[in-house]
Amino acid sequence: APAAPAPVPAPAPVPAAPPAMDATALVRSIIAEKTGYPEDMLDAGMDLEGELGVDSIKQVEILSTLREHLPALPEIDPEQLVELRTISAIAGMIEESGVLGGAPAPAPAAAPAPAARPAYVNGSAGHARPNGAAGTQVSVETVRALIAEKTGYPEDMLEESMDLEGELGVDSIKQVEILSALKDRHPHLPEVDPEVLAELRTIKAIADFFG
Repeated sequence: APAAPAPVPAPAPVPAAPPAMDATALVRSIIAEKTGYPEDMLDAGMDLEGELGVDSIKQVEILSTLREHLPALPEIDPEQLVELRTISAIAGMIEESGVLGGAPAPAPAAAPAPAARPAYVNGSAGHARPNGAAGTQVSVETVRALIAEKTGYPEDMLEESMDLEGELGVDSIKQVEILSALKDRHPHLPEVDPEVLAELRTIKAIADFFG
């Protein structure tokens, strides 16, 4: 008798592609983390500044964190900041950039950089604080110490006239992180309009602006 045909195995289920990251959910979670608002009260159409009190410094901190999660996200020009006033506007910018096409993952390479700096950072911070305590003006030394802390460059190589972007590779996001840290240590300092950022291109320019 002919052998019974072997049973045909059922096709293996094709694993589902991982769901694309939801840009709106990502932006909402980062804003919740940075502002303390619960995610469920953050409506995508809320005005970040008018309704949530997110000033331009905090907004760039949010965008900086976003770039840590999405390293391929292009740099954002300071002039663009005024357009990114809502969660949906920021999410739209992410979707248009196409960085969510692959499997996005937080950049593991981002972790070692901060970890490699603490010993130096603490030394720099120690230099910065006494300057702040001396008065309300911001000195060149204070700004130099902060830039050394945020970039890892030794202070003695940071000349006050060096172009932050052209010579030191400080992009606009990093520049606002530096100004944000300056405001943390000197709460009396005025908020910096995004349009002014482009003019603060050297250590001396920042010190003169706040001095």
